Amino acid sequence: MSRATARDVFEMQLAYDVQAARLAARRRTDADLARLAELLAARESATEAAEFGAADARFHLGVAEATRNPVLIEAMRFFIQRLGEAMRTVRLDHEVPEASQAAHRAVLDAVAALDGDAAARAAAAVVDPTLAVLDGLIDGPIDGPADDADER
Repeated sequence: MSRATARDVFEMQLAYDVQAARLAARRRTDADLARLAELLAARESATEAAEFGAADARFHLGVAEATRNPVLIEAMRFFIQRLGEAMRTVRLDHEVPEASQAAHRAVLDAVAALDGDAAARAAAAVVDPTLAVLDGLIDGPIDGPADDADER
């Protein structure tokens, strides 16, 4: 994990967030919605990179907690520190876009509407733009040896 890149973290976030949003939309309570609204407001008011990274990570963890799935929640708790670090890095790197407050609001709105498919799409829309830029910044093959055909 200590060697994971921001791209690695965002790929994992995509997997966690899509499933968490889908399940949260089915299982959330009114208390969950109130907490998510507070977490979203804290994200919006965060100004410094470290504060922003932590606030963003807490919102994503809050969505996972609304799933009531203990395995997903614990996996997200393990992952959350890396997500906060990656968000801090993105906030400091002006080439890489961070997901807007409106994109995060769309996740909350879909969860509130009990629409699992819309919540999953909204969660993907939060991560996809950043991941696309990170993918574009990688030069050469990501993993594995070169194809034998390339050596001929």
